[in-house]
Amino acid sequence: MPIIKGKLMFFDEVAWDKSDAQLATWKTTLLNAESLKKITTLTKTHRQGVSNHLSPPQKGSFNMVIRLRFTDGASAIIRFPIPGYSIFPDEKLQHEVSVMRFLERHTGIRIPHVLYHGSWARIDSRFFGEGSLEDQTELLTIEERDSMEAFVRRKLAEKEGGLVS
Repeated sequence: MPIIKGKLMFFDEVAWDKSDAQLATWKTTLLNAESLKKITTLTKTHRQGVSNHLSPPQKGSFNMVIRLRFTDGASAIIRFPIPGYSIFPDEKLQHEVSVMRFLERHTGIRIPHVLYHGSWARIDSRFFGEGSLEDQTELLTIEERDSMEAFVRRKLAEKEGGLVS
């Protein structure tokens, strides 16, 4: 006799189809050369070194993972939650990071070190071209921001006859 009795929830075919459609749109955004270049840049802001190989994205049950290998033999991954596959992706990520950091600090279990984690909403809308310019620049390195700021100041100075300092 089974220990647990009860009714199972019915599979929501409409919700699953919607998630698959959302994934298809998201994949075309994620899997283009410009986005992969941005992903490489973002990854290298948190793991310095010379990279030599960007692996093709791999889809898991709830995440898309891209691995960047470095010439020193190390590698870093960036993991994106797949839209529509998790109800609360930011909370899911925070819990996963908390568990990984706990295991790393308090046990002998070998676990990858978390270099950085951030809000999915920030990555999703701002990293792939939506949002304001200010939103998009949050993902740039300090050097990239300084370079962009110098360029804008130079262009404004040219346009306004040198009035911008």
